[in-house]
Amino acid sequence: MKNITNYYVEDKSKLISNKDSYIVGKKFRITVLSHRLVRIEYSEKGLFEDRPTSLIINRSFPKIDYFITESDSMIEINTGVFTLTYVKDSPIKSGVLSSNIKAVINGTKKEWQINNPEVRNLRGINYSIDSVKDKIVLDKGLYSLDGFCLLDDSRSLVLDENDMFIERDKDIKDLYLFMYDNDFEGCLNDYFTLTGYPSMIPRYALGAWWYKNNNYKEEEIKELVDNFFIPTSYPHLIKMYNERVVFHDLHNNEKFNIIGYEVEALDMYSAECNQFGFQTILNNGKTLTFMGDVPCNEKLHDKIRNTDWVLHEVFCLESEEAKFKAREKCHSTVKDVTEKMEMLNVKNLVMWHTMDNNIPQRKELYTKEAKEFFSGNVYVPNDLEKIEL
Repeated sequence: MKNITNYYVEDKSKLISNKDSYIVGKKFRITVLSHRLVRIEYSEKGLFEDRPTSLIINRSFPKIDYFITESDSMIEINTGVFTLTYVKDSPIKSGVLSSNIKAVINGTKKEWQINNPEVRNLRGINYSIDSVKDKIVLDKGLYSLDGFCLLDDSRSLVLDENDMFIERDKDIKDLYLFMYDNDFEGCLNDYFTLTGYPSMIPRYALGAWWYKNNNYKEEEIKELVDNFFIPTSYPHLIKMYNERVVFHDLHNNEKFNIIGYEVEALDMYSAECNQFGFQTILNNGKTLTFMGDVPCNEKLHDKIRNTDWVLHEVFCLESEEAKFKAREKCHSTVKDVTEKMEMLNVKNLVMWHTMDNNIPQRKELYTKEAKEFFSGNVYVPNDLEKIEL
């Protein structure tokens, strides 16, 4: 099993801040991370956290100069951008606006206190609009017209020494205070330094999302796919692609070999675009025909007559045609397909490309309607279901 810590945190030493950035008391630890960012920890037990959390993976920022003014009961920290004052070892509690810890952006009247409602925060994102019937309340974001934002990491899970994410003690506070005024870019840079940059899926995983009105030629498809690879980054994928991916510029009734099977390309005579299906003979001597993504054209009747296996798209039930308009979309109803397959004496029919509005009952409903018009075997497979040919 891969070690999560090694995967999650590239360099464990980055979890520990520079020793000169710590100001430590009996129940508090303040860490000056940058001119715009400070970490504030409070623990009744005087225990402070240096392990990674589900959000924070780096606390090692470049060392900066800052100034401390201290008395027996108070501490004041001036980073040059903002000034933080704190009553030493005083509890940091949720829900109540309190002046025992506060910060002011230097040269302005922008003041933050613990539990500040941050009413001028510009908000962040909403993860879903499922079941939304009224206005959406967005989560708090980093940016604010007040120039500050508090990130509370107190309830985040901690990655322990056994490579397990665990809950933290309930009596701790672990806060990150961003005081950036109008330096929005600096705020974002601090945030990404603290949490890491968001992961991006590799470009090749997006597939080919280009479309043009005329058909692609074989060379154009190859060029398109090649553009998704960065040889220096994915040499193993380049090798696999060159060895395993074979392009065929198809013509009607042209035959070629795929993993030991002789496959014949069949023009589907689609009214929308040039589209091919195929036909092949299985090792047991039975015929398998794939009808593409369009209804069976009369020009193909002789080709698929008496076929053992046919894979055919079915968009919806006949009773749902008015709702889903399958025929208008160049698709078929169960009745359309099964009547034609019965006429052509097909032995086994696999119906796919169905609507997903009623998945639990789909197999039963489609099979029932098919049996009204088709005397052969009917298959309405679910995802990952295997069919013995």
